[in-house]
Order: sequence, then C-alpha cells, then structure tokens
Amino acid sequence: MGFVGNIGKCGGVGSLRGSRGGVCGTRQAAAHGIRMMCEDSASMKEVELSQAVVGSAGSAAVSLPDSMQDSMVRAKGAFDSAYEQGYRRIIIEVDLSLGDETYTNLRNTLPLLKEFAKETFGTGTGLAIVFPDAGTAALSERDWTDLPNALYENFQRNRVDDSIDAVILAAPGAIESSEMGEFIDRISPLFLESAKPVIIFNPDLVDMGVTGMSLTARDLRERVLKPFETVFYLKTLPWGAVYRCYPSKWTVWKEDAEAEGGFRYRSRRPQVPSQSEYG
Repeated sequence: MGFVGNIGKCGGVGSLRGSRGGVCGTRQAAAHGIRMMCEDSASMKEVELSQAVVGSAGSAAVSLPDSMQDSMVRAKGAFDSAYEQGYRRIIIEVDLSLGDETYTNLRNTLPLLKEFAKETFGTGTGLAIVFPDAGTAALSERDWTDLPNALYENFQRNRVDDSIDAVILAAPGAIESSEMGEFIDRISPLFLESAKPVIIFNPDLVDMGVTGMSLTARDLRERVLKPFETVFYLKTLPWGAVYRCYPSKWTVWKEDAEAEGGFRYRSRRPQVPSQSEYG
C-alpha cells in the first residue's frame, strides 16, 4: 500500500520517495515530495513529508504532518481518543507500497512502529510488541534502546500474560492470521472490562477489495478484523489519497498542482470509501 502523509483531524498526503540507506539514493515514486524513511540494520533514515495546508467549507484549515515524528504523534492522539471511548481493538495503517520495493511491509513498518511506541508508551513499560518472526523480534530488542522495558515477542514464542497492559502486533501477514486470532481473543476478550488494548500496526493480511475471497479470508475478516476500529489510516493512490484520523471521518484528497501543498480536499465519508466513491 502507499505511504503518504497522515495526520491531524483531516489530512492529505503527497507521494513519496524511498531511499536505501545511501546505497541506491532516492527514488521518486510519485509526483510530490514525500521522502520515505527506511531502516537499515543499524540506522534509520529520516522521513520528510511535504507540508500542505488545506481548507474545506465550514472547517478550519489543517496541515499535513511535516515529519515522521509528527505523523506518529497524531496517530498517538487518535489512539488515545479511541481508547477513551472504549475501543480496545485498534488498527493503525500507513500505506507504504510506494516505498522501496526491495523492502518488505514489515521492514518499512519498523521505523514508524518504533516512533509510535515511543510516543505512546514511553520506555515501553507494560507494552508487548509481537513480531511475525523470532529474528525481527530479537533484532528489535537489541536495537530499540529507547524502549528498554518493552517485551519483544513473536507468535511462535508468545509469553504475553496478564502483566502486560497493551500489545502491538507488528505488520502481521496472512501466515500469522490464525495464530493472531487466537492470541487476540485470549489477551483482549470482547465485552470484558479486563480487555487490554491490541493495536494491529500496518496489517498485510488480506486484500478486502479482491473478489472471490477464500473461506479462510472471509473468516479472518468476520471473526478477527471486524471488531477492530481503524483510527489512523493513510493510503496513497495514483491520483491522490484516502485519510482518516479518529474521531474524524474518512476523507478523500486529490492531487491538484494549483492547491497549496499539492492536494485538495474532495469529500468526507462515515466509513472507508469504496473505489466508486473515490471521485
């Protein structure tokens, strides 16, 4: 999925350019300047998002985030607002498909996830981060020195227990779907006050827009994902972007060279718009 600039109460985004740790230089993936951040084994590249200020009828002008950190601060605000309203199953999704295609969704996600975890949970006390594989969990535990108190786990070796206050699932894929469903039901049972917040960060489970989904995919959607609220979402498309930051509604933006920042607000929706509603 595409990576753009997510933010605030309404937002738009631009295109991105991804770089590979200084080896290959930057590669332009779309028309407007968003530079994507990737993480090498030992360092993290800066992400710069072009800032845009956009106004809509009857609302104050709002701006896009001007940095990756700003983006994740806003994602934290969306999470906090949803948590206060009683949501315990939450999705945060930043579209990274326009990034360096040699990097996986998980690899592209890690720098953003780390920043969100720091903003939201400080040093990580009471936080468990569950990765798809043991190798990524071990490397993150070694390198993420800003989160020394977090528990770094994977679905195969899962030690998350009642001492944990919140869980982040890092870019889970279809392979982890069955294990993920069982884990979520155990750690955050629906309708119980004891349910802990579970945040799925950049899931890569199933394309809900594809027709003829398998029985497994349908079960995953109905049983696992349906109770989740997407509180922060940013997806770039060839012509613009779709954005949401809870509690605001979903918004559609179109590229417009004459608009300040390169994007113009087009419409607002109570739920994620279908392709037929993009126009």
